[in-house]
Amino acid sequence: MQQFHIRASIYDVAPERLHQLLKALVGELTFRSRIVGYQMFYKDSTLQMSVETMDDVNATYTLDAHLQCDASGAEAWVKAICQCLEKADILYLLGYVEEDADGDELGEELSFSHPEFEARYQAR
Repeated sequence: MQQFHIRASIYDVAPERLHQLLKALVGELTFRSRIVGYQMFYKDSTLQMSVETMDDVNATYTLDAHLQCDASGAEAWVKAICQCLEKADILYLLGYVEEDADGDELGEELSFSHPEFEARYQAR
């Protein structure tokens, strides 16, 4: 089984809304408020995902996930999260890459973003 590392920046969304979107995608995930910001966490036998923000004002989140599956499964998971964020009209930048057992990258990172990312990000 292959391992993939997925990283994303997600912009301008309320924490409760992002929690609900991710919950619909992966199932029940831990959601907690911190002194500054929020953290969401999910783990099962193939996926470990953490989503955090330390910025209550601009609501910029960092998603970090490790997925164990074949290449087509990783592509499908990435496509699903991109479609989920686009349907909700949430700006994002996302990249993923295959890793070896030591966490070293194998090949080039593939990157995706909201179709209107550049224009809308600069206007924020």
